[in-house]
Amino acid sequence: MRFLVGLSVLLVCMVGYFRYVSGWVETELLVAKVDSIDMGFVSPGVYEALFTLSNESGRKLKILHSVVSCDCLGCEISPKEIGHGQQVDVKCKWDARGLSGPSHTKIDVVYVDEVSGRVGTVELYINGNVEATVTVSPSHGSFTEGAPAALEFELIPASSIEHFKIVSAEVKHEGFAVSFPEVDGRRIRVDYSGAKIVSLSRSVLLGVKTSAKEFPSIEIPLFITRTPGGIQ
Repeated sequence: MRFLVGLSVLLVCMVGYFRYVSGWVETELLVAKVDSIDMGFVSPGVYEALFTLSNESGRKLKILHSVVSCDCLGCEISPKEIGHGQQVDVKCKWDARGLSGPSHTKIDVVYVDEVSGRVGTVELYINGNVEATVTVSPSHGSFTEGAPAALEFELIPASSIEHFKIVSAEVKHEGFAVSFPEVDGRRIRVDYSGAKIVSLSRSVLLGVKTSAKEFPSIEIPLFITRTPGGIQ
């Protein structure tokens, strides 16, 4: 009987040891103290965010690389090797220039347990709401199939934006023509021939490029209402 009890204890110890060596554990080895940072409402600009990761394993971990979900993110991680109980900083720069409205971005920090070879990932998030620095009036366009029409849009930049001018604009759909009625470069005229819209969404986009570094591109939705029975 004592032999069986002793054998059972030995087996439990061996399983625990191999789980330790192999890195087979229920929790993550590298843990973020805070995994999400909310910037709140901000003006277009470049902002910094700092995450701290802690090595909760009993072994040395090594940072392999990081993957960002947006070109607006850049990250620096130091140190690359983290001993048991040590921490690593993830310094991020979030470039909100050219963004408008809610923004949700993600950083994946990929690491490896050098003993077991186990690879893990820590997910970090930076969220924010970027105030619009260019107001579009009207905010969208409405047209009806079979009814030729024209609509003018005005782009009004915030006072902080200098040398604002529309560089180009286009609608990538047959039946639309774009022109610029004023020399100040802030108005766009969209002429619609009444052509049928095949898209199931019943909308197309007026894409605008500007000279402003803070707001280089804008998309204005154009909604097309289908006439009863469609165009014959």
